[in-house]
Amino acid sequence: MTGWWSHAAVSHSSRRLGGIDMNRQLALTDAVKGIRAQGGPAMTRIEPISCLYFGNGVKCALGHLFDPAQYSENFEGNDLESLPSIADAINSRYGEITSDDIEFLDALQCAHDTVFREADFIRLFEENIAKLAHIYGLEVPAP
Repeated sequence: MTGWWSHAAVSHSSRRLGGIDMNRQLALTDAVKGIRAQGGPAMTRIEPISCLYFGNGVKCALGHLFDPAQYSENFEGNDLESLPSIADAINSRYGEITSDDIEFLDALQCAHDTVFREADFIRLFEENIAKLAHIYGLEVPAP
């Protein structure tokens, strides 16, 4: 395996006992359906062009998982590693997030961020999602 998804295959089990494990299938489904519905990526419209969690009426893959009340503009320009509080904004309906889930969420975000500048974004995003779903044993939601 090569590419952004190769780190995603490392581990799939939850290390934390108690609570409700994160529902990765629900998270994947909501993110994919959200991106499909908006028809394109979430990105700035001025230079330097970059991804956005929320902006210009659209959201990135993780943006579709946020509890809007927990979103902060401070998230923009950061990722889950540089600003761990981003994970705290993910809606509790997805369950408890473990360190293994952070890897999954990072890979989900990379499925968006690695192709956001491409003219055929949706097709490339769908290819990335298919790889991610395969790695984690998840189903790609039907169009």
